[in-house]
Parts: sequence; structure tokens; C-alpha cells
Amino acid sequence: MKLHPILQSLACPPLQLIALPRQRGPLTDGKDPATEEIRALVGEVRRVLRPGGTFVYTVRHTGDAHYDTGVAHGDSIFEQGGFAVHFFDRALVDALAAGWTLDEVHAFEEGELPRRLWRITQSLPRHPGR
Repeated sequence: MKLHPILQSLACPPLQLIALPRQRGPLTDGKDPATEEIRALVGEVRRVLRPGGTFVYTVRHTGDAHYDTGVAHGDSIFEQGGFAVHFFDRALVDALAAGWTLDEVHAFEEGELPRRLWRITQSLPRHPGR
């Protein structure tokens, strides 16, 4: 079976993503746990990805119609109908791409609302430290 080129760039078999334990309350440094969990996840992807490997993910962004509506949970997380969404701003995307090559931030829409999303494509340098 031939693997997709993105899967070929992984240093190990495809990842099985698991939920990280959620901490309650603010952290001592004042950062919300949700963003820290996302940073930890991106750090883990970086750890297992081969140099030159590509990481692609999608997020709803702050231009979405549901941003800043519903029940606010802090850290750009808003709940509507029992479903909480973390909306990303460009500063968070750029921060998560630190040390990576940010290849593309592609805006797109889906659904009837429509939901506004970004597909972020970032890759690790082929020769770290150069």
C-alpha cells in the first residue's frame, strides 16, 4: 500500500491523538490551560515529525459569526448549544508556527452559517539548526 506523502514524512506510525487532561482554573503564569494544551500538542507533533515533515490542521477563527457569542469561557472559547469552540486569532497561529515554516494559512467556509475556518500548513525545516 502506498502512503500519502504527508504520512510518509512521519517519523513513526500515524499518531493516535488523545485528549490531554484539562486543568481547572488559571495557571500561575496567567495563561489559560486551553492554549497551553494546544501548545503542548503542537510540541508533541514537532517531536515525532521528521525534519521536512508537514503538519496540517484546521481551526475556526475570530472572523467566524459565532466568535464572541454564547457563553464565554475565556481564551477565545465560546459555547453555543453545549458545544465549546476555541477560536484562533492570527497571533496564535503565528505563535504555534514558531520554529516551523508557515507554508499556508488558507481561509475557507463550510456549512450553512457558514463557519469560517483556516487550514494551516506548516513544516519543519529539513536541516534543524541551519
